[in-house]
Parts: sequence; structure tokens; C-alpha cells
Amino acid sequence: MGIIDKFDDKVRLNLRRFGLTALPLFSVTVALNAPLEVALLCGTSCSALALLGSRPAKIRPTVGRQMYRTAQYLLANFSPFAENSTIKPCLLFAMQLDGFDAWRARFGREATRTLLQHAYDRINGALRNDDVVVHTSDHQFYALVVVDDLCNLAATLAIGNRLQKAIDPGSQIDGRSHYFSLSVGLTDSRHYPQVTAKRLVRSANSALNRARYSGDGQMRLFSPDMDQNAKSKPRVTSPALRTALYDRKIRAWFQPQICAKSGRILGFEALARWEQGDGTQIPPLEFLHVLENSGQMRDLTDNMIADALKSWTWWKSAGWDIPHVSVNLSPDDLADPDLPKRVEWMLDNFKVPAKTLCLEIVENVIAQDANDVFVSNIKCLSEMGCKIDLDDFGTGHASITSIRHFKVDRIKIDRSFVTNVTKTPRNHVWQTL
Repeated sequence: MGIIDKFDDKVRLNLRRFGLTALPLFSVTVALNAPLEVALLCGTSCSALALLGSRPAKIRPTVGRQMYRTAQYLLANFSPFAENSTIKPCLLFAMQLDGFDAWRARFGREATRTLLQHAYDRINGALRNDDVVVHTSDHQFYALVVVDDLCNLAATLAIGNRLQKAIDPGSQIDGRSHYFSLSVGLTDSRHYPQVTAKRLVRSANSALNRARYSGDGQMRLFSPDMDQNAKSKPRVTSPALRTALYDRKIRAWFQPQICAKSGRILGFEALARWEQGDGTQIPPLEFLHVLENSGQMRDLTDNMIADALKSWTWWKSAGWDIPHVSVNLSPDDLADPDLPKRVEWMLDNFKVPAKTLCLEIVENVIAQDANDVFVSNIKCLSEMGCKIDLDDFGTGHASITSIRHFKVDRIKIDRSFVTNVTKTPRNHVWQTL
């Protein structure tokens, strides 16, 4: 069969070459010097030969390193295992680095390529040589593991935990350690009466989406209800988000900020969640990029500030001593000359002192996009009495000189500096600070 396939490919290649060169010239010549019927017949025949020659070859499974593969290659590699799964069951793991998109936007293409190479090598090293590991062009990882009938749920989850632990150590990129967690969705071929590669991939992706909804570093096993929930979810579109903002379906949920020494609550941070009619929530990972692209981030910020100030007044009336509540500002907010007026109006409307509101700014914005409007807005907000936090410090390469232009009350150190602080000798210095 291999010789026949090679012969077919050679014939197809020669037909393609002939169709792209000689056939157009021949058709034009006939059309100019022959009757209409003969010209149409020759043109139709030439078109059929050209289409036959240009028919793409069937994608065949490949071996070795599987980086930057498309969905077609993914299915082609998994199909032989799916067809044989009644004899040799298999597990499919779909994986994604948590926070990868934001990290890639900060550090660029070269660092991203290095990170993905590290992640692929670690996942590959955590499995056997005959297991298939594929990294697709949308920056997800897939691992297909052939098991036996004795492999139970505990053993299946143990494989997933091994994959997550393989990602835990920091990746050294440009002299800096970067730490990531891994979200994992998995599916078992023994759960299906009829197995196809497409069904395995779709099920693993549904489980991965559920894991990502649950938080960073989560793992979920596919169940049929995941498909039903996915069908009932609304499409994340700009009009749908506009309606959700208008109806106040996107609301603030509050994460406490706690003093590590005393255990006292220092404040709360407002986090956006899109609430559905059935009580479920869509995390910001799914809709923030749509809001940014459609220019609706200012509306979201106004809603978050309003929810934060309203909640603080309720906490105060209940007798709770909450020093401040934090809200994140987007680059679109900082580029708006009317930002201080918007904030001042809401503070007056809710009768809340300015020192109660803390506005968080990502360091990457200051490092790369700082301009006169940004500086003026931050200065005005600070003079108004609002607190300014510099978020994700250490990721934006902002120098001390550039930070001096801003009135910053607190610096929030990026988690890559404190993750595994007790395990990595180079990070032990943080314990003495």
C-alpha cells in the first residue's frame, strides 16, 4: 500500500503541475480557433483534470514531535487509537496553561515559543514513550494514553495529577522563573459504545472548559451533562454583553484581601462575573476580550465601581470595618480624559469617601503605554484621595524611574515570584522580606 500511495501522490503532483501551466494556455488557444461547442468541451475537460490534480492528499498520522498541529492532524493521529479502543481502551487529556493569553501578550513571541517548548517537553516526559502528545496551533495540549481494563478512576486521576505536577516547576525564560498551573479535561473511551476521534476530542474539550470555569489548576472528567450545559450557555457576543451590562447581569463578586500576619481583612477586590438565569456564572476569561474589542470596558468599570461602593455602604451599615474596596482599571479607562469626573460623580452619588476606593493598575500598562493622559488621570485620582495599587508587579518591566511619576500606595507582587516560594532556593529571599 505504501508504494501505491506514493505512486498516487506522484501522479497527482504531475497532474497539478500540468493543470497550472499547460491547460490554461491550451484552453485559450482552443477558444480562439475552434467552434464554441469544441471550446466548451475542452474547457470543461481541462477544469476536471485540474480539480483532480489539485485534490489534497489524505492527512496521515505522523510520529515524533507534534508541535503546532491543526485539528485535522489531531484527529488523524487519534483515529487509529479510537478505532482500536474496544480492544485497547484509551484516555484523552486536553490541557491548557492557566493565564497563558495574558502572559503571551506581555512577553511576546520568542518567550511564548520557549514557554510552549518547555511545557511540551514536560508533559511528554511525564508519559510513556508510546503515548501521543500533541500541541495544537491554538496553544492547547492533548495527550492520548492507552490503558487496560484494570485502569480505574483513581489511576486515571493520578495520570492527570502527574501531568499537572510536571508543569509546577518554574520555566526559566530570559533569566526569570515563570510559574503556571495546568487545567485538565479528560475523557475515557470506555464510556462510549461507539468511539471516534472527533467525539473524544470534543468530550475532552468540554471537560477542559468545565475545569477552567472552576478555577486555575482544576481537573474534570467528562460527563454527558457538560454537553447540555455548553449548549445552554449564551454566545459571548458584543450585543449579548451590551444587554448583560444594561440589565446588570455582569456583577461584582468580592475577594477578600487578608493580612498574612494578623488574619485581619484589609479590604475586598471586585471581580466581574456574568450571572446566568440558572444561577451559573461565566468567568471574565470568557468575555473580557470581547468587551475590550468592542469598546465596552468603560461600561464594565462603571458597573464594578458602582457595585463596589454600594456594597461598602452596606458593610458599613452592618457594622463591618472594611478599610477599602478595590476595582481594576483597564487601559481604555486610563485613556479617557473624563475618568476622574466619572469616579468623582460615583463617589458623590454613594456618599463614600474617596479613600475607601482603591484603583488597581496593571504594571504592564505603565511600562509600555504610559502617556500624558495616563499620568494626568492617575495624578488626579490620587489627589482626589483614591488609593492607587500597582498590580502584577514584576511582569511589565517598569523601572523605578517610571514608577516615580505615579502616586502608588501599594505594589502587588506577581504570583510568579511567590509561587513555590518554599520549594525554590532562589525564591527563599522573599521569606526574609
